[in-house]
Amino acid sequence: MQKVRVLVSAFFVLYGCFILFQLSLAVLFLLRYKFVLFYHLYLGGRMFYFMLGCVLLYMVGHLFYYG
Repeated sequence: MQKVRVLVSAFFVLYGCFILFQLSLAVLFLLRYKFVLFYHLYLGGRMFYFMLGCVLLYMVGHLFYYG
């Protein structure tokens, strides 16, 4: 069940990244804190793996968007 939660969360993160790439960086940094707090409460102890996945998705999306 925990794996399903992580996969569903990763899907929403990927979907959210495509939307957030269209916003300015200032708005992105402001939204980041609310986003991290919400998913920390949702995922519980799996926060490290979730944040690692977010960073990797952000880097790959950044490469495709700007590269």
